[in-house]
Amino acid sequence: MPIVTINNDDQLCCARAIVTMKAYLHEGHDGLNYKNLRKADPIQEKMAKGLHQKANVSEGPCGLKELQQFQDALPRYQIKVLAVYKPHQIIFCGPEAPKKMSH
Repeated sequence: MPIVTINNDDQLCCARAIVTMKAYLHEGHDGLNYKNLRKADPIQEKMAKGLHQKANVSEGPCGLKELQQFQDALPRYQIKVLAVYKPHQIIFCGPEAPKKMSH
């Protein structure tokens, strides 16, 4: 799994990371372009806002409650969130699913 830095000036970082990793998992399969999403092109913002709507999460900073809502909206995916700083503990881990994404 690649490490992707999300560069943005809004408060959609979590959703941006999720849609970017989702595109990575589907690269070449459903038309999502991971390389463009990784660069924070406008499509990343559009897709992040779409995920917020789908999960019924208000746009803004996200905590564990919002992560659970994103997880519930994406049942075919297992979302794992790791702490950026050592010891890199798991902050959130969704249930087992066919596709796994960590951010």
